[in-house]
Amino acid sequence: MQCAAKCDSLITTEDWLRAFWFEDDWGDGVSMAKYDNGGGDHVFVFFTENGQAIIKGFDHESGVSPHARDEYGIWPGVYDGVPPALLHLIEDDSVEYEEVTFCCWSIDGKTWESGSADIPDDLDDGSGWLYQWCR
Repeated sequence: MQCAAKCDSLITTEDWLRAFWFEDDWGDGVSMAKYDNGGGDHVFVFFTENGQAIIKGFDHESGVSPHARDEYGIWPGVYDGVPPALLHLIEDDSVEYEEVTFCCWSIDGKTWESGSADIPDDLDDGSGWLYQWCR
């Protein structure tokens, strides 16, 4: 994502047209990468200086979207178990905390965890196609 952001900034003259962003010093030893396709879908990735990371994504067409539910709200369990040290990163207003269809994190930089969300087989949280932009 860092390479894609660098390339995007070199070939795209208008910031609002960019799809990839990377901020090496987003704050407090944290780097932030973002993919935003301009169509309502996005992925945020935060990397801490001690090797932890969190990925929060949003597929606006997903049945898991807060907007697709009878009563607006984050799909139950999506954020369950997120360590507080990582949770505060996605609670920043610019990250749109409630705009989420999937989330995962790593506290050791090697293994990944996700919440206890029980997503029916007939619903897609968007992670399958949005993760491709995180490589």
